[in-house]
Parts: sequence; structure tokens; C-alpha cells
Amino acid sequence: MLVQAESLKRIVSAILEKGGSSNNESQVVAEHLVRANLTGHDSHGVGMLPKYLKMLKAKLLFSPKPGNLK
Repeated sequence: MLVQAESLKRIVSAILEKGGSSNNESQVVAEHLVRANLTGHDSHGVGMLPKYLKMLKAKLLFSPKPGNLK
């Protein structure tokens, strides 16, 4: 099945948002996953999505939080 990159980014982003990621974070991650596939790094592409979702659900993967320097 052939899926256009922009469509795949939107789908991946929506899935990540449903999994608990913020809108901005889900778009950034989707961009990187799809780009990995497009550049031939399929082992680091959208095939990682099920693992990322399991890790989000298990609270093993967290959204980055801004740090405070003291």
C-alpha cells in the first residue's frame, strides 16, 4: 500500500495524540518517524509507533518538561 508522506504524518500524529502526547509533540515525532522511513531508516520509522504507544501507556516514555536553572 502506498501512502503519501503528509497523510502518514497526520495519521501518526493523531495516533500519538490519542496515546497521550501533546499536539506539538505528536507532530514533531510524526515528522521524524516519517522522515526516517523516507530516508531508508525503516527500523527507526513509523514501525516504532506500537512500541512508543506501549511505552506511553506504561509511563515509561514522558513528554519533555522545561527545566529550571538555579
